[in-house]
Amino acid sequence: MAVVVPIASQNWLITPAVGVPAAAADSGQRPGDSSELWLVVLTGLCSVGFGGDGETLTWISETLRIVPDLHSPLSSVFGGPILAGQTLALNLKMWAPFAAVTGVEANNGFKLTGWRLTPFLPNQDRNFQGIDVDISVELPSIITEVAYSITMVGQISLLGKPERE
Repeated sequence: MAVVVPIASQNWLITPAVGVPAAAADSGQRPGDSSELWLVVLTGLCSVGFGGDGETLTWISETLRIVPDLHSPLSSVFGGPILAGQTLALNLKMWAPFAAVTGVEANNGFKLTGWRLTPFLPNQDRNFQGIDVDISVELPSIITEVAYSITMVGQISLLGKPERE
């Protein structure tokens, strides 16, 4: 089970991945309609605090889950209404996540052994859920920060059903 870590700071960029499709230009579709591909880049820093007191020279491991704010960039370009009970998602076509340890105290040893997208939810398209990062630390060291950069191309979609009044 992954531990969700708080985001200390985040930056984002969103832009069309390709020009507006010809069909969209002819049909009067708005930006953010589901046929358009978007390039989204999320970067940031997470506060971790993993490790600490314990038997010296003992290695411990954990999987961190980094869940950046995706709603802000998506809502900045989405052209339609978002009703109560609905949320925006990015249906991924391509992705390239990266993570690195950027802060350590009492450095006896630490490792970042892998990173990957958080598994997609069942019965949904390939909607972005975050990234999972595997870290290890040799006690009494503490990993204090992990930086991330996630580059994605996908289509914006609405999840959920509108609530009825």
